[in-house]
Amino acid sequence: MSAGGSVLIKEGLDSASQFLIFILGAMAIFMVSLPAVNPWQRYGYIVGLLSQPAWFYTSIYHRQSGVFFLSVIFTGSWVFGILVRF
Repeated sequence: MSAGGSVLIKEGLDSASQFLIFILGAMAIFMVSLPAVNPWQRYGYIVGLLSQPAWFYTSIYHRQSGVFFLSVIFTGSWVFGILVRF
């Protein structure tokens, strides 16, 4: 594969991660903010956890150490929410 192809793959992965961050992140926050009696509320923690690989990828790709370490904290928070709600 040529160097240009590698760049296109990386840019495609970056675009996909940005899309996933937007969609899954927005869904997770909306779902978690639902009233506790809503059966969908607890699934927001799972959706949030599913968004974390995109956060990690984009933080590494763009060399953003602050976002990387915040992603570690978010991952722990999503896992904690899953443990508490399920």
